[in-house]
Amino acid sequence: MSELYHIHGNLGSQLTTLGRLDSAEHHLRTSLQLARAAEARRAIAVAHWSLGNLALRRQRPDSALRHYRAGFAVAEEARDRDVGVDLLVGRCLALAQQGRHREARLALDSTTTYLEQHRSSVGLVTQRNFAREASRSARMLGDLPRALELLGAWHRIDSTITAHNIRSALATQEQLIRSDNDLEVAQLEKDRMAEALDHERNRRRLL
Repeated sequence: MSELYHIHGNLGSQLTTLGRLDSAEHHLRTSLQLARAAEARRAIAVAHWSLGNLALRRQRPDSALRHYRAGFAVAEEARDRDVGVDLLVGRCLALAQQGRHREARLALDSTTTYLEQHRSSVGLVTQRNFAREASRSARMLGDLPRALELLGAWHRIDSTITAHNIRSALATQEQLIRSDNDLEVAQLEKDRMAEALDHERNRRRLL
């Protein structure tokens, strides 16, 4: 995460969330330029995805589509299915925002198929994000049953991630407690040894 293109990309994404869109665009374009210079294909695809999201916030679906398409081409070349899913579902939202409902429905179907084909290569967080954004897309298209179904999928995946995080936290806590206990035992042994040495020194003085 110390690479400059990551830093600019993260700043741009956070500024987009905060609504500071001009500053966000500066950082995201800088991230894209640096990623290209470094030939970091995943970072290039992510920068296009973030710029597409920014364009959607500005109600510029044409620009968003260009970024999503460009990013997906790079992600496919790198076989990065995680970013590929994000870019495809972004395309669904852009088409829906344009009012191209038939194309948006087809895009949503093809994105779902793409995810099913590559599910083993797609992380749970990306799957959760897909369900949320796909639900949003379905809602924009007026397909409320599908939107609710996808929202349910989002809830199930989110619960799985939360449970996993809790288990990881408990396991880490258990390791820390065990380490603390080991340190306490070591300290007790050290104290006993120091006490024995003091006793031996005192005995020799008496002698």
